[in-house]
Amino acid sequence: MAIRVRCVLFGVPKSADHLADRLLELQALTAGLVEHFAFAPAPGVQIRRAPAQIMIPLIKGKENKGTQMPLLVSIVE
Repeated sequence: MAIRVRCVLFGVPKSADHLADRLLELQALTAGLVEHFAFAPAPGVQIRRAPAQIMIPLIKGKENKGTQMPLLVSIVE
C-alpha cells in the first residue's frame, strides 16, 4: 500500500489569502493518516495534560523534557 500526500503547507507564502488553503491541506493530511493508520498510547507511559496557551501532553516524571506524546502506530487492514 502506498500513500501519496502532496503537502505544500510550509511552501506557500504566509498570508491571509492562503490560510484557508493551508488549513484544508492539513485537514486532508490528517484524514489520510486517520483512515490508514491506528494510533494508541504507548504502554506503560502515563500522560498528563498541562495548560499552556493550549493543552499540551507531558509524560509524568519527565515534564522537564518538554512536550511528548509517545504513540504506537499500526497499519489498518
